This record gives sequence, C-alpha cells and structure tokens, in this order.
Amino acid sequence: MKGTHRHTRTTERATDRRRLRARRLSLAAAVAPAIAQLILLGAMAVEQRWMFVLMIMPGLVGCLASLLVIVTRGDDPSRSGPQPEERSGPSDDFGAIAMLPLESVLGLRDDPVMWRPIVASWLDGAHTDVPIGTTAKGVATLDIAAQGPHALVAGTTGSGKSVLLQNWCLALAVRNPPDTLHFVFLDFKGGSTFSQLRGLPHTAGIVDDLDIRHAARAIVGLERELKRRERLVAEAGVPSIDRLGNAQPSIIIVIDEFHVLRQQLPDAIERFIRIASLGRSLGMHLIACTQHPLGQVHAEMKSNMALNLCLRVRDGMQSAELIGSSAAAGIPPTMPGAFYSNDGVTVTPIRSCAPADARSITAAIGMACRFHGARPADPLFTAPLPARVACGDGACVARDCVPFALGDDGARFHDVVLQPQEGGIAIIGGRGRGKTTALRMLAASWGARDDVALTVTYLSDGTYVDAADICTVPLPPSGTGRDSAARHRAWLIDDADMVFNPACDRTCTDRIRRNLYREGVALVVAVEHPHSLRRPDFFRTRLIFPSGDRATDLMNGIPSELLNQFGHEELTTPGRGVLVEPGRATVVQCMVPSGSFTKPAFFPGETS
Repeated sequence: MKGTHRHTRTTERATDRRRLRARRLSLAAAVAPAIAQLILLGAMAVEQRWMFVLMIMPGLVGCLASLLVIVTRGDDPSRSGPQPEERSGPSDDFGAIAMLPLESVLGLRDDPVMWRPIVASWLDGAHTDVPIGTTAKGVATLDIAAQGPHALVAGTTGSGKSVLLQNWCLALAVRNPPDTLHFVFLDFKGGSTFSQLRGLPHTAGIVDDLDIRHAARAIVGLERELKRRERLVAEAGVPSIDRLGNAQPSIIIVIDEFHVLRQQLPDAIERFIRIASLGRSLGMHLIACTQHPLGQVHAEMKSNMALNLCLRVRDGMQSAELIGSSAAAGIPPTMPGAFYSNDGVTVTPIRSCAPADARSITAAIGMACRFHGARPADPLFTAPLPARVACGDGACVARDCVPFALGDDGARFHDVVLQPQEGGIAIIGGRGRGKTTALRMLAASWGARDDVALTVTYLSDGTYVDAADICTVPLPPSGTGRDSAARHRAWLIDDADMVFNPACDRTCTDRIRRNLYREGVALVVAVEHPHSLRRPDFFRTRLIFPSGDRATDLMNGIPSELLNQFGHEELTTPGRGVLVEPGRATVVQCMVPSGSFTKPAFFPGETS
C-alpha cells in the first residue's frame, strides 16, 4: 500500500512539472510577440508614421489579451474543451475505481445457465447503450449509435485496447440479437484480438493482416453493402435506413491497428472515409483502434468520429488530440484498461471491465441464438478462391442446375452454373491447366441427369472414340431409351484441335466434322489454341485458362482488368480460369469430380 501511495505521489509531481513547463512556455510564447509589437510601435511613433501605428495597435491589443487570459487562468493553457470530471489527477481518478468482471455488469452471473439472461435481454429489444466498465459513481456505458456514430480508440502497447474492444463487442452481442446487429472484424495485429469472437452468430466477416488479399476483399464487400443500403434508402424515399419497413441490421466495423491497414492498403482509406461520412443514416458504424492517433487517421474521417476513447498514450499531444488534455499520458502502466471517454460533452475516466471468459460468453450467445430462433449473420465477403474444389457425391447434381465451378466476384464466391443449351462452349488452355478435368465435371454432372442425352468423345492413340461407359447417345444416329425423353443433347469433345485443323486429313475426324454445329446439340470442345476454332462466333461462351503470356491471354479473350489481378498463384493453379459469357467475365475455380463421379473412369490416360 505504501508503495502504491509513493508511486501516486511521484506521478502527481511529474504531472505538475509537465504542467508548469507548459505554462512557462505559453507565457513566453505570449510575451515575445507583445514585446516585439511594442518596440515596433515605438519606432513608428518616433518617425511619426501614424498610419503604421494604427495598423500595429490591433495586433498589440490581441497579444496583451492573450497574455492576460493565461495569467488569470493560472493552469495549463493546453487544457481546452471538455474536461475530466475528476480534476485531482489521473492516478486519483482510477485508483478509486474498482474493476469488475464483464459477466457481472452484464448480469450473466445472476442465472446458472448463462444463455437464459441473454435471451431475456434480446426479448427486451435491441439497444446499443451497453455497460463497458466502471466509474467512481458506478457502471459506465457507451452508446456507439447515440454518442458516435463512430469511435476512435487510442492507446499504446499494453494499455488494454484489445480487452476493451473485445469486452465492448461481447456486451453489444449480449444486448442485441444477431438479426439486428452484425460485426465485421479487421484485425491487423496478427488475428489475436478477435479470434475468440469468430464464433459469434453476429459475425459477418473476420480477417487479419496475415492475408492481405482477404482484407482487400473485405473492403470491397463493405463498399458493396454500403451501396446496397444507399439504394434501399433512395428507393424507399426515406432519410435513413431505420425508417425502412424491412428493418436492416446495424453493422459495426471494428478495426484493430488502423495505422497498419493504412500502410498495407492505402487505397482503402477513401472507402472508409465514405463509410464514416454516410454511416449514420445507413446503420453502419466504425470503431477504429490505433496506437498513434496523430497523423494516422484521416482528418475527414476523424471529423465524423464524435466518440473518442483514450487509454494510456506516450505523450500529451496524442492525449490532447482525443480528449483535449494531456491527462491520458499520465495513466500508470500498472492500470491497463483505464481510459478517458470523450463524447464531445464530457470527458469521463473509466476502468474497463476485467478480461472476460470470451469463449464461454460466445458459446452462451450461440445457444441463445438457437433458442431464440435468430438467423446468424450472412457473410459479407469470403476468403479468396481455394486452389481445389471437390464436388462430393450428389452435392453437385440437380435436375435443372449444373454447378460447374466456383466463381469470384471480388468479394464472395458463388456457384457457376452451365446449362446444356444450343450453341458452343470452348475450353481453351495448355496441357496441365485443367481442360480435361473441366470436361469430366460437365460429363459427370450432365450424365447424371435424366433430361440430358450425352456423348463424350476423346482422342486415344490418334483416333477419336466415344466413351461407351457414359455415352448415352452415340452420334450419329440419335439413340433411344433415355434419349427419347431428353430435353437436351450435349456433345463433349476433348483434344479437339485436330478436328478444327483444315490441314488434317485423318479419317478419324470425318465423322466429327460432319456432325459439328448440329441443331439442338450443345457442343463443348477443349482446345489448346483459340485460333483452331473456325467459327469463333459460334463459341460465345469460353472457359479460358491463362497461359502467363499477356498478349496471348488478351487475344484469347481474358479482359485486361481481370488479367491485371492475376499473380503467380492464378497463373499456376490448375483449374483457375476466366469464364467469358456474353456481357460478363468471371474468375472461376473449376470443380473436381469426386466420389461416385469418378466411376466409371472416362477420358482414360488423359491429364490435360
């Protein structure tokens, strides 16, 4: 106890010395211009330049007024704006405040079954005013919607930023069901801050700085959600999204180590500025956390952040940036979680709740979600396309739908569907890029449908043959049986370059050439070179696997904007290509048949 009092007195003396030095500097800064003005005034009076005397007088009066204000205030002139409720010093403020467990202030210890008070809280209605810690007067609350709509959190390493963010998010999840509030977590501290919140049903996305491509997709997803909400508000003709008849959940975007985001994704700052400027009316709130508030957060973004939380910082300038005084620089390192809350009206010293058992609370929230019948948040973005997508037994078979690959729109991936229809589909790429695997997927999927009559032709020992084990309808003539009820007929040809080569006079190509471009037949061909296709207008749908040569890929039909996004991984991953259809182009990862789709084996010995 004596050691604590001694440390408190030392901290107070250091604070008094800083304030005295600041006051002396301010007095000197005010006296020097006044003296200069007096000297200049005397010189002009001696020379009888009365016009210049009149010009100097207003400046001299202003300097003397500033000096008078500093002398009469008798305190640190850097202290302006809202002041802390307790003026005796930071150590006295926080030393008198008890630190309570988060479970206690949320009332989760009142019931032996933790999820029951959570359900009861959800039944009371959604609200963003949640307990976050304690003051000398009792429990302290923060309301991101009313005090914000955005918040800036600052604090040096070890000051307790991560615990504060985690407690705040858990408190919001306990007070709001997942159909009224969603979280997006951007963790640029290696993924440790929000790892235990990943399982919350409120989580619509979580990324870290270990995968910058994933983080970039998250920003694209947030921007699209912002535009979607703008359209909803505009179409309904209402001023804000909370006036819509179909209620939209609020989205809270939490960014830990914002300065790292700015360094690694500088182009994203303009998008966050737009979110900050429009978020209030669209139900999107931003909580940005950084070690260095000075110069790291854009001024335009900061102007929309009315709620500032300042934990211990290294110097008074950073503290003054957020709370208008240097008080946060005097918070002892032995008090992590102590911070000042500045909402533009008052500055309140608060001690954050003790670190919670986040896993237990998250599990209880998940149970409450299932009992309450609430729907977990849909993801706003997904991870980048995987290098391999396996299609399990029956998972890719539907009578009217043929999943062929996963497509990527820049934020999320989705099933790409190809229907057997009249016209041609060309699969273009070098050996080993996945042409044959793509045909295998189509053959396995379409061959499992009762309404498709299928023929597969491949090159074996220099001769084109039909795969009899899955060949439903040999061409020609048309078959019987299932073909009589078929609504679609499809013909898949692998290694078809020789078929389209006019210089090739092999008799094995005669039958195929005679039956090309038949009406009512969906023709799918796999070729290495696009110039082999004698009728490019017929093959309006193309699956193109990039070769790595930009000129060749552009000639093959890959749009330049998509090609610019391709790196080493996209150029070397088998099955990664671009599906070009009339009016659109999509980056895809072709599915691989698995399970019963591989039996019987077709395209024997082919790996192209």
